[in-house]
Amino acid sequence: MRAGNRSPAFAVRTGVTKPFRGAFAALAIAACCVSCASSKGGGGSITVCGKTIARSVPGPVMEDATAHDITVSAETGEGWIILRVASGCHSGADVAIEPSDAADIVTAVQGSDKRDIAVVLQPHRDAFTVRVTRSPSSVSVVTVRGLPVQTATETAPVSP
Repeated sequence: MRAGNRSPAFAVRTGVTKPFRGAFAALAIAACCVSCASSKGGGGSITVCGKTIARSVPGPVMEDATAHDITVSAETGEGWIILRVASGCHSGADVAIEPSDAADIVTAVQGSDKRDIAVVLQPHRDAFTVRVTRSPSSVSVVTVRGLPVQTATETAPVSP
């Protein structure tokens, strides 16, 4: 008998049996989807790369700006825009708001490279642009327009 041609009686089992491989694969895919997925609609907590960036968010949830240009015309019930700007959890992107006073970054999830993976924006204007630069050859533009931004007189308390 040749060395590479062993009989089944001498076979050594390593790893996981076939029925469990599918279960483990499904569990791994589900875990990845829960921690890194972008979603629209619904409500609930938004967790990106293990960090919860918003809780009980009604309305549009997270916009995916990881691969191409998008237009955003709605915000969450809290008045936020939540953007996923990088697809993984290690390498992020540089985020530039144009004009710079059009929105503030309320919170962000950063990758191990200290660049943004996801950002929560608080808009101050009804229209602006967000430039997402992952590399010199990978740039996405998020065009924000048509938001119902409240003016200072609408949000200021009324004094007696």
